[in-house]
Amino acid sequence: MILMDPLRTTSAYSGNLNSRQFFSLAGRHLTLAGVLMVGGIGDNPVIRRTLLEEFKYVRAYPGFSLASSVPFRESLERRERILRAYPTNMRTEIESFTRDTLEGRALEQATAGYPANEDLRPISEYYPDKRLRQWLASEHPPAAVRQ
Repeated sequence: MILMDPLRTTSAYSGNLNSRQFFSLAGRHLTLAGVLMVGGIGDNPVIRRTLLEEFKYVRAYPGFSLASSVPFRESLERRERILRAYPTNMRTEIESFTRDTLEGRALEQATAGYPANEDLRPISEYYPDKRLRQWLASEHPPAAVRQ
């Protein structure tokens, strides 16, 4: 398993750590059933799209994503055993958090149309550009901007 949460996605050069090339390199260092955890990405669709370009299986949680070349295995028994170790109020929060995941077709659809980060063309670290793209894609930008 490789765990990473290096820096904010809008920081200079963060695109290099969240690029197709870096994810490919990390994937080559995983065993067949290995998992890459990329933290600190919020709901960034560019980074999620980039992970989908390099890994067959990606699961996106609020704030981080998991990626692997093999499907994720679920164990309801293990999940219940872990949840029982927490107080009831925390269990409710954990269950709520884990319900807000995207993977498979839903994740493909949520990231459709977004480009992948490349080492030499990082998209996600340029925060103003990201906001402008979101605004332009919205239903109601001013007419002058749409042209």
